[in-house]
Amino acid sequence: MLLVVPKESKAGERRVAATPATLNKLIKLGFEIHIEKDAGLLSLYPDSEYEKNGAKVVSDISSSIKNADVVASVACLNTNLAKNLKPGAICISFSQAKRDKENIKEIINATATLLSID
Repeated sequence: MLLVVPKESKAGERRVAATPATLNKLIKLGFEIHIEKDAGLLSLYPDSEYEKNGAKVVSDISSSIKNADVVASVACLNTNLAKNLKPGAICISFSQAKRDKENIKEIINATATLLSID
């Protein structure tokens, strides 16, 4: 199963949906992990730490999202990326129906599932 972690697109967001320390647990569960280049920089996690812990750092995140089984992000996946979701993919994020209406609509249009931790 492919888990994809995109770089956050909301201004001022410094968090990242996965840390290097969590990757071992996810890999043991059977996930292959793709993380967008520089996704962890604002959280002080360089790409090299993700690679050292088993993730593949990718520049073209939209290609990875097209094949993703799970996409984890802090903010709701932006509309441009949500359009690339394959049917049946699962998005996990902090999402709010009122605030993220357009983003959620794109996830639904892709016939993906959204799990909000908000």
